[in-house]
Amino acid sequence: MEIDDNHVDYWIHFWNNNPIIENENLQKQIGRTINKVPVDQNVWEKTVEDIKRIIDLDAHDNIIDLCSGNGLLSVPLAQRCKQVIAVDISKKLLDRIDTNKYKNIVKIEGDLRNIKFENDSYTKAILYFALQHFSERESILIVKSVYNWLRPGGLFFIGDILDIDKKFVFYRTKKWQKEYFNSIITRRSIGTWFKRDYFEKLASFIGFKKCQILDQPPFQINSHYRFDVIMEK
Repeated sequence: MEIDDNHVDYWIHFWNNNPIIENENLQKQIGRTINKVPVDQNVWEKTVEDIKRIIDLDAHDNIIDLCSGNGLLSVPLAQRCKQVIAVDISKKLLDRIDTNKYKNIVKIEGDLRNIKFENDSYTKAILYFALQHFSERESILIVKSVYNWLRPGGLFFIGDILDIDKKFVFYRTKKWQKEYFNSIITRRSIGTWFKRDYFEKLASFIGFKKCQILDQPPFQINSHYRFDVIMEK
């Protein structure tokens, strides 16, 4: 399933106006819940540590955190690296990031489809829990842009990707399947699902020298229907 432009505009409206943004819980603000229960803090901390390990986080890294939201990843990364550029379409979510406290975080309000950075400028880039908000065509353009922004040897981590082969592992009950088909009709679905080997082929097409598809560890909340990818320029 591919999201069209009207659906992407729906997400822009959603992340600027939905009442969940006003919730005091950081996980609820960005919709990371199971049956409306936010991700356990210990589980999230383990998830962050796993991401740090995958990207081999270094004190000299300057990182672009794309679709950063309220800084759930930007903040812990910034505590261990030189600089984090937090990019998001939602001013309300970006406002949650305290750049007085975390002075090495730079916030940029902008649409990832249109944002520009200098080529060969960043050691790492992250796009977490957000690729589903873009169409297949847009995913190609995003990966191409990130490739240009990264320095040689730079890493691009794409996390929490919807696995199309696990779609009905997620929509496993008749009730949820009904909601799924209705969401397609109304263009209010969870987002774009991808095949795993799509990223291997895409990375090669763009010019990345390495691409690894990663199973999420079982403790992560979405490991039964999502996966991660790491690409090296």
